[in-house]
Amino acid sequence: MASVANLCNQGLILKNGNIALNGNIEDAIRQYQISSQSAGAELDNYKRKGTGTCRINKINIVNENGIQSNMQRLGDKMMVEVTLINFARKQLDKIRIIIGVYNPNDEGYLRFDSMTSGELIKIAEDGCKITCKIEEHLNIKPDQYTMNIAIFNGDELVDYVSGVGKFFIENFDYYGSGQSVQSPELSKVFYRHSWITS
Repeated sequence: MASVANLCNQGLILKNGNIALNGNIEDAIRQYQISSQSAGAELDNYKRKGTGTCRINKINIVNENGIQSNMQRLGDKMMVEVTLINFARKQLDKIRIIIGVYNPNDEGYLRFDSMTSGELIKIAEDGCKITCKIEEHLNIKPDQYTMNIAIFNGDELVDYVSGVGKFFIENFDYYGSGQSVQSPELSKVFYRHSWITS
């Protein structure tokens, strides 16, 4: 998609032999990604660990515009929405949630922990949706990623699922130079930078 964005100004999307969109390339790419995205990961019968007091029921990857998509671009901001069912049927007040992001080789790339950010999370008696909003731009290499998610009530592990919420980061014009990152496989992390000659 990054190559298409760099090479084309206009995009055409066909659906069942009919033109679904004829417009600028950014709109065409985004519409294509929206139409091909998964509806979110349902976890009703997923293998898990923990006491089961509450369970992760659904995971959605959402971009900064609020659009659900498992395709993110290098430099985007994203959110992870985790829907929980509370089987205790009483409010749980000491919730800690940890989300780890892993590449296909099971190498950890990112970790988000509600305890380290000082967030106090409560789960209502009928469950809730918890959103982890990633404030920084995605600067890890274009690849496929999955998540391991753990929910604690105090020190007790109540739910843990691994290898869920698959999403992709695609190469894009991260540096704002009009070109996608060259040879992105040579780095795991990208930082915006500048050069000074004196």
